[in-house]
Amino acid sequence: MKLISIGARYGKVDDIGQVLPCATTVLRHLGDIVTKEKAKLCQELVSVNQFGVTTDLWTHQHTNDSYVTVTIQYIKDWTLRSCILATRLMNERHTAEHVRNAVKGVLEEFSALRPGNVYVSDNASNMKAAFRDNTWFGCACHNLNLVLSHGLQADTSSDSEDGLPQEITELIDSCKELVTLAKRTKLNSRLETTLKQCVVTRWNSILTTLKSVSSNLADLQIISISTEDKGNRRLLRLLANIKESLLLEVISVLEPFVTATKCLSADKAPTVHLVMPTKVQLMKSLTRAATDNAITTQMKRQLQQQLEQLAHCIILQHCWIQG
Repeated sequence: MKLISIGARYGKVDDIGQVLPCATTVLRHLGDIVTKEKAKLCQELVSVNQFGVTTDLWTHQHTNDSYVTVTIQYIKDWTLRSCILATRLMNERHTAEHVRNAVKGVLEEFSALRPGNVYVSDNASNMKAAFRDNTWFGCACHNLNLVLSHGLQADTSSDSEDGLPQEITELIDSCKELVTLAKRTKLNSRLETTLKQCVVTRWNSILTTLKSVSSNLADLQIISISTEDKGNRRLLRLLANIKESLLLEVISVLEPFVTATKCLSADKAPTVHLVMPTKVQLMKSLTRAATDNAITTQMKRQLQQQLEQLAHCIILQHCWIQG
């Protein structure tokens, strides 16, 4: 908007320094702007009786520094509002006491600490313990992510009737290896849409990887036979391990989890009432269809078992608050 405003007012600008302040000037005024906006927000929060507090810990992948982020949800003028209060460095041990004190400090700083606050976090033991004296419940989307992370783990047992089918494990591993190869050999630059690697901390990440491979299979096949160099021979081997029909079936099974995650992760609309219907719909989507083969059937059964194990957490932690 600032650039559009400049264009409308000045037209063609030869020297941007004539109309935009330098970095030093911006930095000098930034502190004043932050102080003003923070005071304005604190004044608004003073009159709010109760907050929903969402908090999470995360680590910067390059610096390895740990941070805690605190977000609040509250109702003002009959409107549900969401606001990120702060992200603070937290390199001390992530004990329950340290987490509790860090979150409490942020809430006090913004005049948002209330006895009736409701806290939401992941299901880590330290997070549960941090808010054991308060109303706390675990994140439903985090629970759904656990269903997938546990359900899509390679089966190490000898019982072929239980666990994830080996064919699914091999498919996922081949897709991951293919993405790694594409990134290392600059193959991504030759594709219309890039291959995307799954990330443990990113929800539905495996599905993102599988879909990126599926949408590029035709182009990858063409590239793999274009030359006979060593890199392309490895590409040929990986593509031979990826059965397109099975890939599409796995994607179809996992798609409802994306819908469920989006349904429950809104921050400016209530979603508590959607938790149980979402669980029911997921169970329906995992019911064996007449056209399912043995591999797909076993995969669905594995995910159903994981969903049932965590269902009591998803339902109880989100529905009890209504009563």
